[in-house]
Amino acid sequence: MTKKPSTKRTAPEKTKEKIPGDVEAHAHNIIAEIVDELGDEIPGMPFADAIKHLPAVPTVREVRTLLEVAKDDARAYLILRLLYYTGIRVGELAVLRFADVSSDDGTAFVRGGKENKDRYVCVDPKTLGLVRDWQGSKDLSARIVGLQSRQIEKTVHKYGRLAGLVQKYEAMVRSFSPHSLRHAFATHRYDVGMDLYVLMKLLGHRNLETTLIYVETSMRHARKQYRKTDPLRDSKK
Repeated sequence: MTKKPSTKRTAPEKTKEKIPGDVEAHAHNIIAEIVDELGDEIPGMPFADAIKHLPAVPTVREVRTLLEVAKDDARAYLILRLLYYTGIRVGELAVLRFADVSSDDGTAFVRGGKENKDRYVCVDPKTLGLVRDWQGSKDLSARIVGLQSRQIEKTVHKYGRLAGLVQKYEAMVRSFSPHSLRHAFATHRYDVGMDLYVLMKLLGHRNLETTLIYVETSMRHARKQYRKTDPLRDSKK
């Protein structure tokens, strides 16, 4: 008996779409930069968890309180202002020299950032004045705060506790650290209209996607849109 040919239709084979090399490389660079950034703040945390982890981002009022409690400690006050008003990383602050700060154009030269990438950041007039006062007779080549990264972290933690921020964010399962002031710099500047690309440059990021992590915790825009889209806002009910 001859076997009848099968009339069953077979589904065509699915071909796996190949991702262009440049797109794949760009995605890899983004992930690598994000992991590198969050590694300062959340060491040892898997990428999938780190990307979902909201950082401790103090409000403008909380930053004012933090600065107020540290105002009688000249070095601590300067550390907090430099971190918040420039958005630099704690490691970058540790190696910042008096010669790197220019009062003429209100900038600071940040050396040895991530991947040894140098850049310029902006410094506000009051902080510039504090830097010059703190310098006194110190040599231009001297490091401004004269502390290692770990000592700077301890200083920030000390005054964060005095301001009640450490306790608040620990209760929220968040950590308050120098990196929190970097996040606050980005969030607060974004809230008042700083362009994302300018912010990316000041933070020293290569990819805009990394910068977006720093501003996505901002609730100001969310609250504005929430009120704007209230379906009953014009209703008498």
